Amino acid sequence: MRSWLARGVLLLGLIALAAWLVPRWPREQQLVFRLGSSHEGITRLEASWVRQGDAEVQGGVTLNFPDPPPETVRHTLSLPNGEYTVTVELTRRGSGATRTQTTWARRVTLGGKETTLPLGDDQP
Repeated sequence: MRSWLARGVLLLGLIALAAWLVPRWPREQQLVFRLGSSHEGITRLEASWVRQGDAEVQGGVTLNFPDPPPETVRHTLSLPNGEYTVTVELTRRGSGATRTQTTWARRVTLGGKETTLPLGDDQP
Protein backbone atom coordinates (compact mmCIF):
# COMPACT_ATOMS: atom_id res chain seq x y z
CA MET A 1 0.00 0.00 0.00
CA ARG A 2 2.78 2.38 0.88
CA SER A 3 4.57 1.93 -2.49
CA TRP A 4 1.31 2.74 -4.34
CA LEU A 5 0.98 5.95 -2.35
CA ALA A 6 4.58 6.93 -3.11
CA ARG A 7 4.05 6.23 -6.81
CA GLY A 8 0.85 8.26 -6.79
CA VAL A 9 2.57 11.24 -5.16
CA LEU A 10 5.45 10.99 -7.64
CA LEU A 11 3.01 10.82 -10.57
CA LEU A 12 1.07 13.85 -9.31
CA GLY A 13 4.34 15.75 -8.91
CA LEU A 14 5.35 14.91 -12.49
CA ILE A 15 1.95 15.99 -13.80
CA ALA A 16 2.19 19.30 -11.91
CA LEU A 17 5.71 19.89 -13.24
CA ALA A 18 4.58 19.16 -16.81
CA ALA A 19 1.59 21.51 -16.44
CA TRP A 20 3.98 24.25 -15.33
CA LEU A 21 6.60 23.59 -18.05
CA VAL A 22 4.43 23.03 -21.14
CA PRO A 23 3.22 26.66 -21.53
CA ARG A 24 6.82 27.87 -21.20
CA TRP A 25 8.21 25.45 -23.77
CA PRO A 26 9.29 27.06 -27.09
CA ARG A 27 7.08 26.34 -30.10
CA GLU A 28 7.48 27.06 -33.76
CA GLN A 29 5.85 30.42 -34.52
CA GLN A 30 5.52 32.13 -37.88
CA LEU A 31 5.56 35.91 -38.25
CA VAL A 32 4.14 37.26 -41.51
CA PHE A 33 5.25 40.80 -42.32
CA ARG A 34 2.81 42.33 -44.81
CA LEU A 35 4.77 45.19 -46.35
CA GLY A 36 1.74 46.54 -48.12
CA SER A 37 1.03 48.03 -51.48
CA SER A 38 3.88 50.53 -51.10
CA HIS A 39 6.51 47.81 -50.69
CA GLU A 40 8.59 48.97 -53.65
CA GLY A 41 11.84 50.59 -52.63
CA ILE A 42 12.12 48.68 -49.35
CA THR A 43 15.63 47.28 -49.13
CA ARG A 44 15.78 45.96 -45.56
CA LEU A 45 13.55 44.73 -42.76
CA GLU A 46 14.90 44.46 -39.22
CA ALA A 47 12.68 42.97 -36.50
CA SER A 48 13.13 42.10 -32.84
CA TRP A 49 10.75 40.68 -30.25
CA VAL A 50 10.42 41.07 -26.49
CA ARG A 51 8.08 39.09 -24.25
CA GLN A 52 5.65 41.31 -22.30
CA GLY A 53 7.07 41.99 -18.86
CA ASP A 54 10.67 41.27 -19.91
CA ALA A 55 13.31 43.88 -20.61
CA GLU A 56 15.57 41.60 -22.63
CA VAL A 57 15.12 41.07 -26.38
CA GLN A 58 14.26 37.41 -27.12
CA GLY A 59 15.59 37.48 -30.68
CA GLY A 60 15.64 39.26 -33.99
CA VAL A 61 16.13 39.04 -37.72
CA THR A 62 17.57 41.25 -40.47
CA LEU A 63 16.40 40.63 -44.04
CA ASN A 64 17.81 42.35 -47.13
CA PHE A 65 15.64 42.39 -50.24
CA PRO A 66 16.29 42.33 -53.96
CA ASP A 67 14.59 44.85 -56.19
CA PRO A 68 11.59 44.62 -56.15
CA PRO A 69 10.98 43.30 -52.62
CA PRO A 70 8.15 40.88 -51.87
CA GLU A 71 4.81 42.19 -50.58
CA THR A 72 4.74 39.53 -47.85
CA VAL A 73 7.69 38.17 -45.87
CA ARG A 74 7.50 35.10 -43.60
CA HIS A 75 9.89 34.30 -40.77
CA THR A 76 9.77 31.21 -38.56
CA LEU A 77 11.05 31.37 -35.00
CA SER A 78 10.91 29.33 -31.82
CA LEU A 79 9.31 31.02 -28.81
CA PRO A 80 6.87 30.07 -26.07
CA ASN A 81 3.28 31.17 -26.64
CA GLY A 82 2.39 34.50 -25.09
CA GLU A 83 2.26 38.27 -25.45
CA TYR A 84 5.18 39.93 -27.25
CA THR A 85 6.08 43.32 -28.65
CA VAL A 86 7.58 43.06 -32.13
CA THR A 87 9.56 46.10 -33.28
CA VAL A 88 10.06 46.41 -37.04
CA GLU A 89 12.30 48.86 -38.87
CA LEU A 90 11.96 49.21 -42.63
CA THR A 91 14.70 50.84 -44.71
CA ARG A 92 13.58 52.35 -48.00
CA ARG A 93 15.70 53.49 -50.91
CA GLY A 94 15.41 57.21 -51.55
CA SER A 95 16.73 59.34 -54.35
CA GLY A 96 20.44 58.98 -54.98
CA ALA A 97 22.28 57.49 -52.01
CA THR A 98 19.66 58.51 -49.41
CA ARG A 99 17.77 56.00 -47.30
CA THR A 100 14.72 56.49 -45.08
CA GLN A 101 13.80 54.37 -42.09
CA THR A 102 10.40 53.79 -40.55
CA THR A 103 9.87 51.97 -37.26
CA TRP A 104 6.73 50.28 -35.92
CA ALA A 105 6.06 48.45 -32.68
CA ARG A 106 3.24 45.90 -32.66
CA ARG A 107 1.88 44.00 -29.67
CA VAL A 108 1.03 40.45 -30.69
CA THR A 109 -0.15 37.23 -29.08
CA LEU A 110 1.81 34.22 -30.29
CA GLY A 111 -0.13 30.99 -30.09
CA GLY A 112 1.76 28.52 -32.26
CA LYS A 113 0.10 29.68 -35.47
CA GLU A 114 0.74 32.33 -38.10
CA THR A 115 0.76 35.94 -36.83
CA THR A 116 0.39 38.70 -39.43
CA LEU A 117 1.90 42.13 -38.91
CA PRO A 118 0.52 44.69 -41.39
CA LEU A 119 3.08 47.41 -42.13
CA GLY A 120 3.26 50.33 -44.51
CA ASP A 121 0.14 51.69 -46.18
CA ASP A 122 -1.92 48.58 -45.41
CA GLN A 123 -1.71 48.85 -41.63
CA PRO A 124 -4.99 49.17 -39.73
